[in-house]
Amino acid sequence: MDLWAIPYQYTFFGKCANIQHHTDNGKTKNAAAPPFLHTGQDDRYAKNEYLCAMTQQTTAPRHTFRRNERIKSRKAIEALFAGKRDAMTCWPMRVIYLKRELSPDRATADILVSVPKRKLKHAVDRNRVKRVVREAYRLNKHILTDKLEGKGVAVSIAFILLAAELPDTATVMQRVRDALTKIGERLC
Repeated sequence: MDLWAIPYQYTFFGKCANIQHHTDNGKTKNAAAPPFLHTGQDDRYAKNEYLCAMTQQTTAPRHTFRRNERIKSRKAIEALFAGKRDAMTCWPMRVIYLKRELSPDRATADILVSVPKRKLKHAVDRNRVKRVVREAYRLNKHILTDKLEGKGVAVSIAFILLAAELPDTATVMQRVRDALTKIGERLC
């Protein structure tokens, strides 16, 4: 298959599909028809399942941030800040983390983001920083979870803002990436 082969045209609800691929040299060639067309089916569900399967094979893994990846309970927060924990500073944030046992109801890595009112007075700014930190974690959590996978170990992480000014997105992204890398190296 050519590197730049892209599906060009599908006739979804007809008996036959005109499927062509554009190749890297600019010519078109006919491709094999999807399997549901050979059986003579006019089943919309079979076509949709086939197209969904084709798109799932070619897409990258999804970056998600699920509800169980947030530290919400008072008990978990107290354990994180009162227990034997490790900390590091990745300016403009302080990162506190606690190694814990893997449990079925909690994620391998769960986080808490705190932006003190003393540092940023306006709620809009505090919410923006929390949103950017969560997004940075969502996009880079694979750095940590890949290292912890299969070890029976989990980690709780707290990101606390130290800077009194609003940090830019690129800086936060880089610092979260650095922090997750260091935590993964220290735990494994």
